[in-house]
Amino acid sequence: MTPSQSKKYIYLIVPFLKGFALFLILSGLFGIIGCGSHAQAISGWKPATKVVSEDTAKQIIADNSSQKADGNTYKQLEAIRLTNKLTLFKINSPSFCGYFGCLHLAYLEETPGEYRPILRRYINPLLPKNTTQIQLLKEPPNGVVAKSSLPCLRFFQAHPTNNTLQQITECFDGQVYKIVETRNSVIGN
Repeated sequence: MTPSQSKKYIYLIVPFLKGFALFLILSGLFGIIGCGSHAQAISGWKPATKVVSEDTAKQIIADNSSQKADGNTYKQLEAIRLTNKLTLFKINSPSFCGYFGCLHLAYLEETPGEYRPILRRYINPLLPKNTTQIQLLKEPPNGVVAKSSLPCLRFFQAHPTNNTLQQITECFDGQVYKIVETRNSVIGN
């Protein structure tokens, strides 16, 4: 091969290698971004008695209220089954809502019909446009080792006075859900 022919090939190979390197870099970035977005918004809430028994719904209200709930309070309890064993509840009753929002609860069904509370959190429904209240994470956040097969949950909470959106991620530690990550961002006007 003559020196002029080898220069010709170098001019062809160098752009190819640069393009291939750019492809690898972009593929890696999209892979990282894609891995971080394994979250789905929780929707499809139903009246709790369509998910659990009426007795269970009444017991959940009784367990979480110091006041005597009337016979209709449990009808304001909504639920969604996240896994075979994990059910999320929210209470839209004025006696269970306040400055920080309405009460949300997660219960683990340890045996058929026997539920144990594993999460209690107030969530304000007033959030910026296109922001969901709760997300179900298919994988724990980066750096968090899963201690359970139960999914992690991510809650979004708008601070009522300082224009901040707080993102709180909680994972099950074998006993209860605990905060593993908190992030704050300024809410755009």
